[in-house]
Amino acid sequence: MHLIKSLVLSLTLAFLPLGVDAQQLIRPERVSPTTDMEYHYLTSEYGLRHAKKDQVKTGYVLEHLATYFLRWTHDGEKEPVVKTIDFKAFKRNGEASPCAILCVCTSSVSDNVEYFCLPTIDADKKLWTKFRQQQQSQDEEWAQVWFWGLSHLSAIFMR
Repeated sequence: MHLIKSLVLSLTLAFLPLGVDAQQLIRPERVSPTTDMEYHYLTSEYGLRHAKKDQVKTGYVLEHLATYFLRWTHDGEKEPVVKTIDFKAFKRNGEASPCAILCVCTSSVSDNVEYFCLPTIDADKKLWTKFRQQQQSQDEEWAQVWFWGLSHLSAIFMR
């Protein structure tokens, strides 16, 4: 299980520079790194205050990028388990490129919704550490969903 989680994190870090470089080729704008406030908002406040109302903090916009899921049928279970990650670009008003990516994780077997912030590649390392620690708290199935979703998401930026 630890190997899969390490692989997911490695691929995340490996693909993101490709995505940023490809994005810069398309849109040369450089955005300021993800801030502590933006990270906290996406991982904590967004889910509590805005998600159900489909609203976002003043001064920002959210744009849907992609939704990916995997489905499992466990031994003895009649219904499959579906785990989904919804990726949304979190942009400051007036900027074309995202200052972070909101990742919303849901499961068909739980009412729990987890909100992750994928920071910019040049964000403070402590934000990347928080992202990694939050991601490592999930099970092996989630590691596979992250791998699947981030692999496809990186391809969006390589178009």
